[in-house]
Amino acid sequence: AVRLYRVRDATLTSAGTPGAGAGRRSFVAYNEDCSIGYDFGTVRTKGYDRDELKTMTERCAAYMKYVGEDILAYPGCWSQGRIGEDYNPRNHAPDYLEAWYCTFDREGLGVMPTLNWHNIDLPPGVHVTRDSLSDGSLHSTPVNILSSGRANTGWHGTPPNYNILHPYTRKTILREFDRLVAEGAPHPSFKGICLHLTAHSILWWGSIDGGYNDYCVKAFTKATGVKVPVGADDPLRGRAYADWLKANARDAWVRWRCSVVTSFFEELGKRLRARRSDLKLWVNCYTTSLLDGDRAPGADHIARLNLEAGVDGAALQERIPNLILCQSVIPADYRWRGAGLGSDELRRFQLELPTAAGTFDLLRYADDPWVNQHDRYWESAIGKTPGKASLSCDWLSECKWRVTTINPSGRHALRHFAEPLRHTDITGMAKGGFLIGTYGMEDVLVPFMRAYRALPAVVMRDLTAKCVQGDASGLVRLRGEKIDGKAYFYAVNTGFEPAKFTLRIPPGAKDLVTGAPVVSGEMSLDGYELRSFAIGL
Repeated sequence: AVRLYRVRDATLTSAGTPGAGAGRRSFVAYNEDCSIGYDFGTVRTKGYDRDELKTMTERCAAYMKYVGEDILAYPGCWSQGRIGEDYNPRNHAPDYLEAWYCTFDREGLGVMPTLNWHNIDLPPGVHVTRDSLSDGSLHSTPVNILSSGRANTGWHGTPPNYNILHPYTRKTILREFDRLVAEGAPHPSFKGICLHLTAHSILWWGSIDGGYNDYCVKAFTKATGVKVPVGADDPLRGRAYADWLKANARDAWVRWRCSVVTSFFEELGKRLRARRSDLKLWVNCYTTSLLDGDRAPGADHIARLNLEAGVDGAALQERIPNLILCQSVIPADYRWRGAGLGSDELRRFQLELPTAAGTFDLLRYADDPWVNQHDRYWESAIGKTPGKASLSCDWLSECKWRVTTINPSGRHALRHFAEPLRHTDITGMAKGGFLIGTYGMEDVLVPFMRAYRALPAVVMRDLTAKCVQGDASGLVRLRGEKIDGKAYFYAVNTGFEPAKFTLRIPPGAKDLVTGAPVVSGEMSLDGYELRSFAIGL
């Protein structure tokens, strides 16, 4: 049987969490794909008809408030560049960001356009052909030369097609970056720009296997004094450069590459601060998606990949005061990759990677550390017979392209929110991909976010064991900090099993969500539960 339901009342209640820019921690609705019309648009236009933008943005705002989100991260530049009249994936209205800003100005929410960018138009006279890919003629151009000696023709998971050191690449990026900032800066809802750093992003090196153009090697030699005695006129000299550098000067080569990216990101941060002092540069590393070979790498795997791609967290934090440092994790990769992972050892590594301590190494440098959960999604017609419609009736037009994702159920849904807090404090969390990332987990997520987002966006220190006693599992974390004459602290159970412990605190503490007094004594936390408190309110 088929039942068709009509929604009588679409009103959503607010979770009661602070709005964007309220000095509290953030929870971000993160659209990696420029697909939000599939989530909040109408059946007819998917939300991109100009007349329906208001409806779509208001629906999104209502849902975000319902689940406790305060910022929307959404592509401003996607695969081929700036989304607008000339490049328009998923049929966006030309001024779609303006519509989000206007609605979110009224709603007290924030917007951060993302740069999820892969390709640029080449300069006049530069042509990528079958011959030029390997004859050495592209070395002086923005086209990236790989460790194979050839230019890249790959896609996701491979190094960028374009070289971040080349002035033309940088000029192209800066032009669109400045356009996005100019468009957003008049709106209070505009909170900054997010750099969406997958391996293939043109904003960095991507991996150790890209960046072997002649001008890179010459700049490295000039900066470090290290001469690379190979290559000469070999058309595939990029391979000789890479082999020699990895074998003889790997650390110096990686450090120099980080300095290139750091200086460029520093310029982006300055441009944001020049427009508005509160604007943030969000650096979001997707290096957890990179695994190859049959053996599991070491605990420093993600730290090494970030450095090899060009992200030195300590240097970025030192030179960019308006920085958000973020590590993305992809919990469903274990399922998405399946048997393709190879050995049992590597499969176990992949399973544990999203919550392992080493995954969050980047965040220990950050004044504003964030974690993003990327919802790996399946693009397949699940339940369809090829060439045939699964359902046929006059009121249903079945979508031929289906996108599905996997989330844990019940309290398990909180695992990837709570477990990173086992290793370090986090001032911002994000979740999403193609679909509404939090859909179906609201009953457990909203109480968690009420407590989390009531806390100031300040990194808190671990409190002594004297404050927490009797935590048999060792999974309860207590952190706190004194801010403006008040003492804030929180307790979180980073395991699934309920935890009981004795909490020792000074008098006058109150629960930040309920306002109820809290005194020393026995406390219980459910699996992955977080409670936040303050003294002196």
